[in-house]
Amino acid sequence: MMNHSAMLQIFDARSRASVANIKALLNDLRSRGYSNEAILQAVGLSKGPVRMVLCPTGLSSPDDASIRVRLNPIERTLYTLFVSHPEGIDAKDLWSHYDELLSIYRSQSVEDPSRLEDAVDALCEDSRAAFHTNISRIKRKIVDALGPDAGKDYIIYRHKDGLYRIDMSNFK
Repeated sequence: MMNHSAMLQIFDARSRASVANIKALLNDLRSRGYSNEAILQAVGLSKGPVRMVLCPTGLSSPDDASIRVRLNPIERTLYTLFVSHPEGIDAKDLWSHYDELLSIYRSQSVEDPSRLEDAVDALCEDSRAAFHTNISRIKRKIVDALGPDAGKDYIIYRHKDGLYRIDMSNFK
């Protein structure tokens, strides 16, 4: 296999300039926080499904350190709940998971215990505004990090049966 400088020598000057422009564009995308996988997905060169794992800050890829989805403590709490319940959860039954949510949140956050309860109360309230807001934020962060195609495997979706769940087929 040819090394990088030998490979560049086979290109003419215009092609070498194009390669330099591509490298500059890639560096710009990386500096704005896009992972290599997200860039590959955007240009149609993805290697296939991205493997993700839960980590203390959210989600990360054990195969590509540049792929990270940072979630705040309440987002991680909600995401961890859905990972723990692959069968799905009905949003109106979130109260039945209150103790589990509170336990997960306590392990994710160093906030004042009364503030923790307030945050979990807000997730479970009848209007479900905080629930939907956090689901949307999680989705946006995943799509931003992985791209829409790879991200779809890790997003919490409301399915036809009315239950919210994550497609766990690629989750490790």
